[in-house]
Amino acid sequence: MSPEARKQAVAGLFSRTADTYDSVVPFFKHFGEKTVTAAALAPGDHVLDVACGLGASVFPAAKAVGPSGHVTGVDLAPGAIEALQQRIRVGSLTNADAQVMDAEALEFPAGHFDAVICAFGIMFLPDIPQALSEIRRVLRPNGCAAVAVWAGATPNLGFLGELSAQFGGVNFESGPPPPWNDDAGFSALLEQAGFSSVGVVSEEASFELRDADTWWRWQLSHGARVYWDMMPPEKRDAFRGAAMARYAELAEHAGRSVFVQRARIAVGRS
Repeated sequence: MSPEARKQAVAGLFSRTADTYDSVVPFFKHFGEKTVTAAALAPGDHVLDVACGLGASVFPAAKAVGPSGHVTGVDLAPGAIEALQQRIRVGSLTNADAQVMDAEALEFPAGHFDAVICAFGIMFLPDIPQALSEIRRVLRPNGCAAVAVWAGATPNLGFLGELSAQFGGVNFESGPPPPWNDDAGFSALLEQAGFSSVGVVSEEASFELRDADTWWRWQLSHGARVYWDMMPPEKRDAFRGAAMARYAELAEHAGRSVFVQRARIAVGRS
């Protein structure tokens, strides 16, 4: 898949999840707030949220910067931006807006923002160094960037890719570990893009999932839906059944219905 085709595939995926995104479990809301906290925003700041989704970081950021500040959310998924614009209108948020935009080609002048946030979006981009370079370019001197990535879960969901491959789909979990797989690699990624004073903080949150059906509905409400979308239609029911059974087995082995997600947030200065 070409980089451009990959971008459009990801944009389509998150447009399709817009109706249910973060509605099954308040997952992104929690980590969005943590990312905003890591960015240490101040009243009056002008902030960019890259790969903003439905605003998990936009809303807490807008609260942090107050009426004298402003938050702009950008995402390549038109469906997500349309839903976020509606949320902004409904919430009467006067210090925020949302636009469709490519993270690898930000349409803002250099030094335009005091801070840039990117929560769980960098992993989907074909050219991560280019996106980080763009984030640094639009920051003012000594501006702050806070970039969040996933850092593992309990139960471990790596089985989704394996099951997908068994049923004729794709396994995005295969291949070498990504550079953000540990603190040192994540820091190096930002440092190579020109950021200084880079530090990484870890966050963890627990979410109650009533049963395997709740877990499955949650998977279809965010990026993991890609396994379903790329599964041969005639194999989908079997894949779903196998995935739910596997999750139930892991949850029973753990002796609880709590799902634990971990995240890393890298913070650097331009």
